[in-house]
Amino acid sequence: QAIRTDGLEGVGGALYNGPNASPSIINCAFRGNRSLDGGAIMNRDSTPTVINSVFQGNRALEEGGAIFTNANGRTLDCINCSFQGNLSDSRGGALYIFGSATVQLINCIIWNNRTSLAATGQASSLSISGFSGSFTRIHSLVQYYGSDGTGNLNGNHAANSPQFEAEVDPLSSPITGGSLRLLGGSPALGAGLNSANTQTTDIAGEPRISGGLIDM
Repeated sequence: QAIRTDGLEGVGGALYNGPNASPSIINCAFRGNRSLDGGAIMNRDSTPTVINSVFQGNRALEEGGAIFTNANGRTLDCINCSFQGNLSDSRGGALYIFGSATVQLINCIIWNNRTSLAATGQASSLSISGFSGSFTRIHSLVQYYGSDGTGNLNGNHAANSPQFEAEVDPLSSPITGGSLRLLGGSPALGAGLNSANTQTTDIAGEPRISGGLIDM
């Protein structure tokens, strides 16, 4: 399902998850959304799970180009999600983690996002604000983050570019179009954790596991 709205006057350009919400967001494409915080999604004291979804060309005029999560003691789980071409005018090109929120990325890719202040560096991928906010990577590729952890690819190496089919320029966001399908030869092919995803098909309706291995 493709999701595009314009939440410029508020937060969560496409979706706002309020206190105690725990939605499962599966096989969704968030493209060309914008808002003040959380260009595509704002999570406030909620525990969403996002699976097999893409975030491309979204923009936040403040924090969290794709997602802003402000969930005290709550967790956002992203499984087999890709983030590219998202822009924050302040912090967290793709993701902004506030307060004591926790984000867990499994089989995820964050690549070629940015803030208006910087085209490179960890903040162009994600930023953490607060004393106890955190994120965990498992079998993921996050640009400007290393390979520490379990099964992660080194996002500091240009050779580990995921080779998306059609990237968009973050500075053009909000923008639709593009494709985050992995091309042959991508280091992310077959590099995921099979047990993390119970969905049988991906966002394109293709088998989620091919050749016995799941992609990021």
